[in-house]
Amino acid sequence: MSDFTHTDTLLGILETVSEPVISYSDALRIVWMNPAAEVFLGLSLERVRGLSCLDIFSEDLPCRNNCPVRRALKEDRTVSLLTEGLASGETLLTAVPINQGGGLARVLEIIQGAFMEISKPPFRFRFLERINTTFDLAEAAPVLVEAIREIAGDVIAGVFSLVGEGFSLVSGYGVPDAMNELPGLDLLSRSPLYVNTRSIFPGIPPLGLPLEVSLLPLYDSERLAGLLLCGVIPDSDGRERLEELQSVMNAAMNRFGRAEECARLLT
Repeated sequence: MSDFTHTDTLLGILETVSEPVISYSDALRIVWMNPAAEVFLGLSLERVRGLSCLDIFSEDLPCRNNCPVRRALKEDRTVSLLTEGLASGETLLTAVPINQGGGLARVLEIIQGAFMEISKPPFRFRFLERINTTFDLAEAAPVLVEAIREIAGDVIAGVFSLVGEGFSLVSGYGVPDAMNELPGLDLLSRSPLYVNTRSIFPGIPPLGLPLEVSLLPLYDSERLAGLLLCGVIPDSDGRERLEELQSVMNAAMNRFGRAEECARLLT
């Protein structure tokens, strides 16, 4: 792999895999990561580009004093970090140097399940790591409903897919029948909506509806594909966590779309 010259093609392939992959420059700064890494970290590429791994991982991880990325960069070879104690220990991280145009272009770090277990970002690990194992919105929806309720408490929560010009419930908790099908929303953009329910859904009977809702659109690349619904407007910390959930789910939606495209090309 170190002689791979078509870096863009390689990164295109890595965008569809379920293992988190982070790419570092020769200055050990993050330049790219795949959607699975965005889901695992709960951070978008835009948030972490230019940062060091020291900025996003805790200080007590075994890679701090034995960095495989730094070694792969220095030695120009693939380096794996294993769990301690056994010669055949479990792989935590694998760093792969990528050469292009006669020089070292970057180092790819592949994050294995054992490392994901020990790093455990608390909220992200319990829910978003599970999204990494799903392959479409239908599989991810129950996990998202749990995550919404973890953030906002015992409130109605729903995941909707775009059907025609409206939205259809995929999975939900406490969602009244009147909200199983939602109309298209003129105010909907990429940004979340925190609104009064009656103002946004004037045609839905009020029985069983919450007074206010949080609506977070889901995008597959540039295409609106779904909607997260939370039956309350949480405080600023809760809104931040909902928007984090929306951000990493958008990355997962991109992965779903790319996986479908690859499957079509292979059939």
